[in-house]
Amino acid sequence: MTIPTLRSLARQARRLDQHLHRVETVLAAMRHGNALHLHFSRNGPVWMLTDGTLVHDTAAKAAIEHAHVASVGDGLFSSGPSQTYRYIAT
Repeated sequence: MTIPTLRSLARQARRLDQHLHRVETVLAAMRHGNALHLHFSRNGPVWMLTDGTLVHDTAAKAAIEHAHVASVGDGLFSSGPSQTYRYIAT
């Protein structure tokens, strides 16, 4: 078992802060009317907001799990994921 050092804990905290900031940025853009789109390329899934901003894969996956984000249901196959997600205000 390894004991974490102050540097490694600080590095982990910085990464978590960056991740949460990315997710919050995506959610803020979606609150203002942007939709989150998924399409597939040769290199894998590509997430993009309506305004053209590319979104990191982990940030997009965390954003679509938010309680106020809903899928539009426009998947290519019925068993696959939706390709458009919108923010639903309550």
